[in-house]
Amino acid sequence: MDFPKKRILCVDDDSSVCDLVSYLLRGFEVISASNKREAIGKASAHNFDLILLDYHLPDGNGLELCLFIRQFDKETPILFITATAFITKHEVLAIGAQGLIKKGLELANDLAFTVERLVSRLR
Repeated sequence: MDFPKKRILCVDDDSSVCDLVSYLLRGFEVISASNKREAIGKASAHNFDLILLDYHLPDGNGLELCLFIRQFDKETPILFITATAFITKHEVLAIGAQGLIKKGLELANDLAFTVERLVSRLR
């Protein structure tokens, strides 16, 4: 019996990041959004098992987006994937996200492990 793939919303204005996430997480269905407005629309209209957020977005930032999503969805795990030095793990945990992974080598090494840990909590 085939189970449907877990769904991940990847929010990043650089489409190559979501392409890399899709490749690294081949066992998941990865849906992309390139800005805050598009992400809000998708997150409010569909159920996701995980939301991945970048900090820098063309129409705001990931912290604002996380706070907005938490107004209508308190359960879905949110993980920040960013290269910025403007946020810390402590800050993302304080607003309701589950963690922070820096883009670069850490992304490839830690993403699959962290996603499996967060998504498996829902089973």
